[in-house]
Amino acid sequence: MLLSRHKSDPFLNRIVTCDEKWIQYDNRKRSAQWLDKDESPKHTPKRNIHEKKLMVSVWWSSAEKQPRLVNRSTPILLHDNARPRTAQMTVAKLQELELELLHHSPYSPDLAPTDYYFFRNLDNFLIGKQFNSDNAVKLAFQEFIDSRPPGFYTTGLNNLPLKWQKCIDNMGAYFDE
Repeated sequence: MLLSRHKSDPFLNRIVTCDEKWIQYDNRKRSAQWLDKDESPKHTPKRNIHEKKLMVSVWWSSAEKQPRLVNRSTPILLHDNARPRTAQMTVAKLQELELELLHHSPYSPDLAPTDYYFFRNLDNFLIGKQFNSDNAVKLAFQEFIDSRPPGFYTTGLNNLPLKWQKCIDNMGAYFDE
């Protein structure tokens, strides 16, 4: 259905998408180990589940960093089905604002541009970085945003039709690159 709609009336440039992510203070990558058949792995400490972290909330569109929705067609909101986004109050507000919603399959990070594209790039940017304050995390996040090349956001959303087709080809089953 989305593929048919996109072919007859391209709408990717109208999509605004969002999500949240925790950024850990410690982003050192755990190293992989090559082992012989009878060799036991070296002990590596597990992450503390209560480590310091900061949540970032990301809203983006193909219009790059600061979408200007004035004088454009009505934006189409694409977000996951987390409870806060499906709560009656939220749904009522979105209807009041006359925003069109692009429905998203539950538990499908393979179909959410913020998950499969934006956060994957952010994770790669953060590998090996360590922070000692919320401000340091915020500065690194801003550095990531500022370092994105022209067309970064458009590329992320333009991948959607390929993802939809892959979902159809996999008969709705989850897929990872």
